[in-house]
Amino acid sequence: MMIERIGILIVALIAAPTGWAMAEGWLVCAAVGWALIGSTIALGSILIRRSGRPRPVPLVLVP
Repeated sequence: MMIERIGILIVALIAAPTGWAMAEGWLVCAAVGWALIGSTIALGSILIRRSGRPRPVPLVLVP
């Protein structure tokens, strides 16, 4: 649950400042990349929870 919230927070912190840039047409790839990272963190936490491990393992993601 905490990793999902952290992922959403990361995406929100990155997407908010780059929103104006997306309107200009640049940094679109960066915004999509950060959204994919956030969804990967959420998906990873779900898979870890279903695997039966007691605590989620922190995921290290390199864009």
